[in-house]
Amino acid sequence: MAVHDASRLVRIMLEALIGRRALHQVRERMQTPALLQLTAYVDTGRLSRAVPGRIRLQMPSPRAVEAVSLLRVGPRWLVCTLRLDRGESRWQCSSIDVLGL
Repeated sequence: MAVHDASRLVRIMLEALIGRRALHQVRERMQTPALLQLTAYVDTGRLSRAVPGRIRLQMPSPRAVEAVSLLRVGPRWLVCTLRLDRGESRWQCSSIDVLGL
């Protein structure tokens, strides 16, 4: 169940990254540095036409998930990495990075 919840949160974060979900909908599920980084990516507008690809997850520990997804932007492919950490009651995104932007 924990992996399913984390996988769903990663999809939600990707939707916010490409502008298909409002940032206020994910704010409570993000640590401040990750939210600032996500906001910076969204503000550029360069990912508004991105199409997320398959998501790969790994759990280096029971309270951490690392995810990677390809993003197709026109003819280019970018890589998005996310880190989720399990708090007392739910997952929070602690890091989000886009490589190749």
